[in-house]
Parts: sequence; structure tokens; C-alpha cells
Amino acid sequence: MFLLALITFGVVIVALRQRVRNTNKIHRTIAIIAMIVALVGLTVFARVAVIDIITGLRAANNAAMGGISDRLNAYPSASLVPYYNFGPLLFQLGFLVLMLQLVIIKPRQLPWWSPILLFAGFLMLGLDLNLLIPGAVVIGIALSSLLFKKELSRLNQS
Repeated sequence: MFLLALITFGVVIVALRQRVRNTNKIHRTIAIIAMIVALVGLTVFARVAVIDIITGLRAANNAAMGGISDRLNAYPSASLVPYYNFGPLLFQLGFLVLMLQLVIIKPRQLPWWSPILLFAGFLMLGLDLNLLIPGAVVIGIALSSLLFKKELSRLNQS
């Protein structure tokens, strides 16, 4: 489920960038850079999810998971370990920049509180994994305005 959620985040990130396309060159450039940063970070998150899935499938019990995870995390190189730790922050940073940019440039497309809730959800996930479900709900509320705005604009056009 986590891997599927990450793939969905990738789609949302690209869609956010597309909403900024009819602006000036500076805004488009910032959006492209933020999208790239977010997607690079997202690949790291996806790698973590894939490693967890493989570890869970290969381990006979919880005790064996640590050794399998360590061996899998040794690839492609131990020199990339700092990137694996820093990568998820890139995802969050790029995502937040895109949300903030949309609030500033096109305030009717996204309410001011959406990036605040997104940040709060990310903070909850970073503070304690026991806050995973409440954090996901907060992130979902932050992103729900994107869906509802689109549906409302469709109804108004009919």
C-alpha cells in the first residue's frame, strides 16, 4: 500500500507542476526544479518501500529481517547511505514548494491551509511512526482540496 501511495504522490506532483505551466518563466522554472527534487526524493522513498517488501517476503521471522535488510541496503553502494537518509526530505521539500507556489500564484486553485496541513502531516510522520495513520489523514485532507476544486470547477462550467 505504501508503494502504491508513493506512486500516486508522483502523479500528484506532476499534476501540480502542470497547474503552474501557464505562468511566467521564473515560476515555471521553480516548478520544474521542485518537481524534479520531489521525484528524486520519491524514488528514494520507493526504494525503501521495495527493500521493506523484499525483506518481509524473504525473512522467516522478525529476527531475520535485520540481516536481510542490511544486505539489501548495501546495494548499489554503501557510499549512497547518506542519500538514502536525505532523499525523503527532498520529496517533502519539492512537494511543499509546489503546493506553496500554487497557493501564491493561483490562490483559487488551492487554499492557503493546504501546504500547512501537508507540512503538519509530514511532521507527524517524521516524529513518530505511531502517527502514521493520523499523519496520512492530515495529508489526505491537505490534498483533498485539489480534487474538490477540480470537481467544483467542472460543475460550474456545466
